[in-house]
Amino acid sequence: MKKIFYIIVFLVTCFYSHGQTGEAIYSIINDEPGFNVVEIQRNDFTIFKLENSNGYANLSSYVPSEHLNFSWVKLSPVTCALIFNEYIFASQPSMVSIVVIHKNEAKLVFNKPLFIHSISKSTTDYFLNITLQSNTVEYGGTPESPVALGTPSLHTIWWDGNVLRYVKQR
Repeated sequence: MKKIFYIIVFLVTCFYSHGQTGEAIYSIINDEPGFNVVEIQRNDFTIFKLENSNGYANLSSYVPSEHLNFSWVKLSPVTCALIFNEYIFASQPSMVSIVVIHKNEAKLVFNKPLFIHSISKSTTDYFLNITLQSNTVEYGGTPESPVALGTPSLHTIWWDGNVLRYVKQR
């Protein structure tokens, strides 16, 4: 049985300048953490729906977020981004999904299997920088002196004021 939980505050803030309200809905199954469906509604009309059979997981504790289930960033007075992370299986990168909401539209703009390495954002300026990692780095040595057996392959997503940009660093 699916349970529905409503998030209203962040979209109201995102669209505050237009005096409109919105909400995001995600489903929780069997009281387990995480969810399989992201549904965004405006004025009781669904403007976006994203389903994931593997399920979205809570963000890692080292990723700054107001919510456990996702991170949101205000990119302009009428634009915001929502960042979701799929469950990790067998130490492989999970899908990172970014939905951008602009006025009356919501679109999936990024959906790739990567680890979220870090998210830097500002609550006062329109700033976003996400560092992602595409590989699993194994460690050897001892618990007291771990040694990385490889280097992380890093990627960056950032907001340039008009669009989200993506580049592979190394």
